Amino acid sequence: MFVPGYRVSRLEPVDIDAVQSLLIRCEDYFQLISGALPTPDEARQTWVDVPPGKTTADKFLFGLWADNTLIGLLDAIRDYPQSGIWFVGLLLIDPAWRGHGLGDSWYRAFEDWAARSGASCIMLGVVEQNEKAFRFWQRLGFEVVEKRSPTRFGQKEQTVVVMRGEAHMEPIQMASADIGGTQFYYETSGSGHPLLFIHAGIADSRMWDEQFEFFALHFRVIRYDLRGFGKTPMVAGSFSHVQDLYELVKYLGIEKVCLIGCSIGGRTALDFTLEHPDRVSGLVLVASALSGYRYAGDPPKQYAEIEEADQRGDWARVNELELQVWVDGPQRTPDQVDQQVRGKVREMNAIALSTPSDLGQEQRSEPGAAGRLAEVHVPTLVIVGDLDQPDVQSVADTLAREIVGAHKVIMQGTAHVPNMEQPDEFNRVVFDFLNKAIPEV
Repeated sequence: MFVPGYRVSRLEPVDIDAVQSLLIRCEDYFQLISGALPTPDEARQTWVDVPPGKTTADKFLFGLWADNTLIGLLDAIRDYPQSGIWFVGLLLIDPAWRGHGLGDSWYRAFEDWAARSGASCIMLGVVEQNEKAFRFWQRLGFEVVEKRSPTRFGQKEQTVVVMRGEAHMEPIQMASADIGGTQFYYETSGSGHPLLFIHAGIADSRMWDEQFEFFALHFRVIRYDLRGFGKTPMVAGSFSHVQDLYELVKYLGIEKVCLIGCSIGGRTALDFTLEHPDRVSGLVLVASALSGYRYAGDPPKQYAEIEEADQRGDWARVNELELQVWVDGPQRTPDQVDQQVRGKVREMNAIALSTPSDLGQEQRSEPGAAGRLAEVHVPTLVIVGDLDQPDVQSVADTLAREIVGAHKVIMQGTAHVPNMEQPDEFNRVVFDFLNKAIPEV
């Protein structure tokens, strides 16, 4: 769960002093509800208070941080008062941070997270005297379902209004675009500055599953299948991945986009940036290939067997060997890699391998990007796994060295698809980059 520009965390007992400090700063809330200031034990009580029949295992206490200062608190109980319903006990924002839509953004992020965690609706209680809170929740789509008998809160007797709202996930739109003689499959979700994901040559747009929903909370996200991959058919004739991308961006009505590409997806994003610099707000190059780059050293040991298997049409063997090269990398055996990741890449790569090799001829960008990296003038993040092929790591070094201002991150324990092997860390790294480096987002 993320709110752009802030950090959200599940609070731990070590945070108790920060919580107590926040509660003291929110004395206006306590005065309104109970007519008294928060007690010295208020933070500890917040941790242990649960409704009848529930335990602290069902309690989720989230903190919203601005740098190292706790500025918000959200308290929720799952499956209460019944399965599928999450009950919000408290949503509190530091008075100095109110009035800027922060409560809306945080609740929407929580709502999406709760929906993905099994919630069908959210319930909460508002004291009738708290008119601002009542209007806030009404604006977010909550409706009154019950008005309870007056209850004593400290020095005050309050009527609690119970409200209910549906728990929604951001919808994903699936469609196709007629471009260059074929139907390009794409998906889009969310709103805000556009982020467009371009997949690797051993995958299709599904490689971004763990990124797509996450970033849709904050951006308009788009992913698509390159021609000959996934649900986009290859057709006869010449084509350019860069031109296809340009036509898709135009089709979607996007003026400026941040491109996130892996492997040949990174190569395509970089070549596009050089050809259409006014269309790009930022680049994230993941295990990227580089047009015009001269690869040194010996090829991976599996390449000779890949050629032999290819000649005899043994696509299953080609697939396995390509997984060894790219998913496993040169330092791991197949059994040392997450089998779900291997299985998903195997499934995606099988589609690409089923496309006849003589159907469609790619036209590469000339001159290649390798000699033009100094012409890239957008914020750039280079990500590479420490277990990837040496040539890929060499390309990452070149990109980071020759693109002005580029920032390089080495993800430990991953090879060619770090976003699939370590999605949480990948998402954090990319989100932080987007938040700090690109003003448009």
